[in-house]
Amino acid sequence: MAILNMTQAARAAGIGRSTLYRHAKKGSLSITTLPDGSPGVDSSELFRVFTLAQPAEPTEVIGMIHKETYDTALSNMRILHLEELLAAERRNNDNLQRALNVIENKQSVGGFFARLFGGQKRS
Repeated sequence: MAILNMTQAARAAGIGRSTLYRHAKKGSLSITTLPDGSPGVDSSELFRVFTLAQPAEPTEVIGMIHKETYDTALSNMRILHLEELLAAERRNNDNLQRALNVIENKQSVGGFFARLFGGQKRS
């Protein structure tokens, strides 16, 4: 999954950065470190915390943000999550296609010894 910096994560969730840090301090949100050393949040973690643990009314979590903004942010997180799942499936399909190509090439060439000896049988 993609790692977002704190600003990107806050935008995706429709909340402020300070709210992200509060959730991290409480232990309900895991923070990871980006390659440059700055803090970040895995998008799947963001999706888990802000979609699975929803109270009855979204404004209880995000304070003064309007419900439409919350719904938009939630939709953006779901889209991001689905795009990552799609990318993973495409990578898996590419790997399967490469494996199939290897198998087909081995069958058409006749294997290692056929290539080594030019397809001739030894007598």
